[in-house]
Amino acid sequence: MKPIILLLCTVLSLSAAAQSSIYTPGTKGAYGTGGSYVTPATTRQIPSPSQRSSSSSSSSSPSYRSTPSKSYNYSSTPSSGSSSSSDPDESRPVISEKDRIAGIIKKGGYTEASEFFNGLARVKKGDKYGFIDDQGVVAIPLIYDYAMLFNEDPDRALVEKDKHIGCIDRTGAVVVPIVYEGSGQHYSEGLCRFVKGGKIGYVNRVGKVAIPFSYDIASDFRGGYAEVEIGTDKFRIDRRGTRVKAVEASQTSSSAPAPIDRAELSKQQPRREMRDDKWGYVKDGVVVIPFQYDEAQDFDGLALVRVKKNGMYGYINASGVEVVPLEYSYASTSFFEGLAGVEKDGKSGFIDEGGTLVLPLQWNDVGLFSEGLCGVRKEAGGKFGFIDRQGTVIIPYQYDYVIEFFRKGTIKVSLDKQVITIDKTGKNVDE
Repeated sequence: MKPIILLLCTVLSLSAAAQSSIYTPGTKGAYGTGGSYVTPATTRQIPSPSQRSSSSSSSSSPSYRSTPSKSYNYSSTPSSGSSSSSDPDESRPVISEKDRIAGIIKKGGYTEASEFFNGLARVKKGDKYGFIDDQGVVAIPLIYDYAMLFNEDPDRALVEKDKHIGCIDRTGAVVVPIVYEGSGQHYSEGLCRFVKGGKIGYVNRVGKVAIPFSYDIASDFRGGYAEVEIGTDKFRIDRRGTRVKAVEASQTSSSAPAPIDRAELSKQQPRREMRDDKWGYVKDGVVVIPFQYDEAQDFDGLALVRVKKNGMYGYINASGVEVVPLEYSYASTSFFEGLAGVEKDGKSGFIDEGGTLVLPLQWNDVGLFSEGLCGVRKEAGGKFGFIDRQGTVIIPYQYDYVIEFFRKGTIKVSLDKQVITIDKTGKNVDE
């Protein structure tokens, strides 16, 4: 059991600065693994290569994860010391995150590998990043100083090269020239923020500048509008860049509140640092959580993060309180749909964000919850099925392995060594 799971953010009304985070290449900052949030006086940055390499190989750059666009795939080489990987048939793929990533790294000689998103996983060799497909074949060459994941958008990923940022598609084609000083996190309503000459503008999905570079602060588009600032002047624009009255925008978009901007929350949280081979957390130059952990994640706007100490995992909040005690041999990287998979004594179950064990430790391997269902396996070497949030088996144990997560009611699985797509009843929808 080493699932890859995300926290689904709560919702707040859009403030003037919400959704306005921007990345710039290279230098250190105060956000996540090395970037800072954009205000009139600061610049949010993509982590520097040295900071990125300091994270564990099983990390999937939590600074850039903000939606439940997760998939979990497989590796054919279980890692040593993993109690959930004692499958006598080592050729049988499993959905164990730690084993899968370890297998990818070992087979390809990589120093880092992410989970799979929409059929591609980001890998690193030396100081360069690229992508492999689910067969382990290099799909996009390792030529970038950094690359974000195909999670926010299944066909667009931001990349950094020679201290500039652009965008590629899933074929590796450059769709937005790699010439910009910074960028937003992803496309929103067909537009993405980029920085040129110190100003923010909007570029469409084929690389054309849709709204000129003129703003000091700018948000993603929500409900057809974005909030922007020029100096002290704060206002809203439509997708043509036309200034609109606040009441007009609020009447149009109030019915669809925007999710909380995790970058905004992350400004108030401590950032992760390593000293003497131990991780701790610092805020405004002051150590707020001691350097004591063997592994730690960036808060990145999350309420809880996973940490590891003396071989055991748990979760802490931004004050350093162990909300979930460090008593598990493994724990999910985060919570998804309010639940996180945990492992103890070779068995896996699920806890809620208060640390309560809501689904008993009874499975050999568990995945992540998506659309209310989760792939699980009862015994090592056995078949996978799907349970609901109450632990009830909804789709029988019959699959070799699970490839993705549920999206719009369907998921890819392997049945008798054939990859098929099933719905939430187990029906093969490819037929």
